[in-house]
Amino acid sequence: MQYTVEHDVRCDDLAQQLWGDRTRYDLIHKYNRNLGPAPHLLKAGTILTIPPPTTAGGTESPDARLQVVRNSVSVEAPAPRPGKVHDALYRGNRVATADASSAEIGFRDETDLWLGERSLVVLLGDSRSKVGVSNSASLVSGKLRAFLASTAPSLDVRSGSAHSTVGPGEAQVTVDDKKATRLAVYHGSSSVSASGKTVPVASGYGSKAEFQRAPTPPRPLPLAPAWSTPLAPLYLTDQPTIDVSAEYRDVSPPALHAAAFHVQLARDAAFHDLMVDETVPSNIVQLVAKKLPVGDFFARVSAIDGDEFEGPYSAPTEARVVGLQVVPGPSHAAVFALPPGGAYCGIDGKPPQKIDGSLSVSRTREHRVTCSLDNPPTATTTTVVPADTLHPRVKDAEFRPSARDPRSGELRMTLVDGNGGPLSDISVGVAATDAATVHGELQALGEGRFAIPITCANGANRFALTLRVNGVETAATGPVAIAPRTGARSEPQDEPSNVAFVASFGVGILHTGPRDWSDGDLEPSIGADFLTGLKSSELRVGGRVGFEHVLTSEDVRDFLDVSIPLSVRLGAGRLRPTFGVAPILFRAAAGGSNNTSLAGVDGRVGVETPVGPGALFLDAGYRITTTATTAGGELDLSGFVGSIGYRGM
Repeated sequence: MQYTVEHDVRCDDLAQQLWGDRTRYDLIHKYNRNLGPAPHLLKAGTILTIPPPTTAGGTESPDARLQVVRNSVSVEAPAPRPGKVHDALYRGNRVATADASSAEIGFRDETDLWLGERSLVVLLGDSRSKVGVSNSASLVSGKLRAFLASTAPSLDVRSGSAHSTVGPGEAQVTVDDKKATRLAVYHGSSSVSASGKTVPVASGYGSKAEFQRAPTPPRPLPLAPAWSTPLAPLYLTDQPTIDVSAEYRDVSPPALHAAAFHVQLARDAAFHDLMVDETVPSNIVQLVAKKLPVGDFFARVSAIDGDEFEGPYSAPTEARVVGLQVVPGPSHAAVFALPPGGAYCGIDGKPPQKIDGSLSVSRTREHRVTCSLDNPPTATTTTVVPADTLHPRVKDAEFRPSARDPRSGELRMTLVDGNGGPLSDISVGVAATDAATVHGELQALGEGRFAIPITCANGANRFALTLRVNGVETAATGPVAIAPRTGARSEPQDEPSNVAFVASFGVGILHTGPRDWSDGDLEPSIGADFLTGLKSSELRVGGRVGFEHVLTSEDVRDFLDVSIPLSVRLGAGRLRPTFGVAPILFRAAAGGSNNTSLAGVDGRVGVETPVGPGALFLDAGYRITTTATTAGGELDLSGFVGSIGYRGM
């Protein structure tokens, strides 16, 4: 049930109002864990959760209760039994802690006693005492740290042959193996008495009373250490736990230098739920906390001098560990549940942005996530989110040849994960190829579609590629046909059509005369011809208009011819063989002569190599024509021919 505080009140006074038993303030603490360290002064208007009145129960009011139990704590009341939180403690009860154990005892007036490890205390308070009467205890061994409210009565602690009176504030009483008592005061003032002498001890000082000897004059306590490298405010991890560390330094003057440090790490700001509570030598100035789970953590450290006086705790450094939750399914999502109020996070080096609630990252590839609680950041934390196991597969692999070369083109494919979902945000490289050579970079087309330019080997009708996804997993295309598959789904593309216009220009020589080369003359021929028509990647057909300037032994003859060349190009390499034939339809002498040669054929073989948008060519062959009759007599233009030039592709 909910209860609203009507006016400023302490927990024990409120327990008296609610249940008639001021010792049941523990119920207020139990149901309201957010009150922080005791003592509490509840402000008017504070809303509390309280149990029904019957929960208080009981007829006898205990002197104190166990508030915190860590590891092994026992209570003798009168027979020994394991101590539990909220156990009632009465006069004469003994509370003992074992190694790596601790306990907190709360009195009715909200005085709190903290017992360190290997400590034994006997309660001497009277169960019938009223507020204003001192609480008392006997510390047989170990360490007792007392926290008293400003309105609480003093606490009497008997130890060895000494008697300490702890006033409001904070102080620590210890008893060593030689029964020497040490009183260290951190806030307020206290006193220690032994052998008939009482020594008042102020805040920041301590006094020691060896067994059956008077207390020493107060001496300064070591100063609280400072954090050289505190815990980061925020840690991100994709593992169940994380290792963290922090460094501290001694800031006391040389006369008070630490001989040891007392280090604590807890899950709560009050340091009740301790995970680490150790005393380490002075040369160890680093707190290393291994395998911290998700949650909030607090660390503090104090210095202990050569005479075993412990100084005040440092200011706490705190951290929050945020874990990664992997969302199963084809989305391969990873989610960080960020702290209340969000955080400023950047992914893969991008500027940080304010993100509330949670941060989702795709695990289709590795990501580097950097977050801070403020912007500009005072402290950042970075974690690497590894790529998920994708089990990639290639789907719909299709080779698309270019218009210029049937063995050059691009492979288009879809990459999917083991569940069939498209893989878009991944890195892909070619790990191996079979019967193909890769050119350029893989291009992402979206929705898991990719394209990569390749050239197939001569004579191959199939090829295969092996892909490496995220540098770890592999996927194979399987055999891919070089020729486009029949009925394959076509998609819009910007490749040029196989129909185009080309032009060529060449110069050459012509040998005329007897065909056995014995009596004829080698007569240079300068010709220019322009070829236009249709083309495919291997076959050309069109029309040619040629002009020849023939130098004979008697005179100069110019001829004009019209033919229809048909040529074939082989291969797709740098040197491409060609051969063709050109029927001559019309041939006439220039200069108005009506003497003509109406028939002929021109056959050639050669080679070409790509240069720029076209190709250089070199060919040779033989021409057969009818004899031309001119004013100077008959002229036989048959003979060996050759030319060199440049043509469009």
